[in-house]
Amino acid sequence: MNAKVTVILLTLFLVAFFIMMATGISDFWKNVLIMISPIVLIGGVILVLRDRSFEYPELKEDEEFGYVDRPDLRH
Repeated sequence: MNAKVTVILLTLFLVAFFIMMATGISDFWKNVLIMISPIVLIGGVILVLRDRSFEYPELKEDEEFGYVDRPDLRH
């Protein structure tokens, strides 16, 4: 799963979480959501950090790592 899909799913989970907390759902479901939310969020963070779907260009001879997306910082 790539980072974009992971972020979308985490956002949907959090929106659903807050909507369910604001409405009158039973205490059982509130407790279930509270117990699984750290697992879902930590798992999402790990998936985003381990995502390798973006390919960075290889460095040429005598080049150092820099900001690829900032042309004003390339030398």
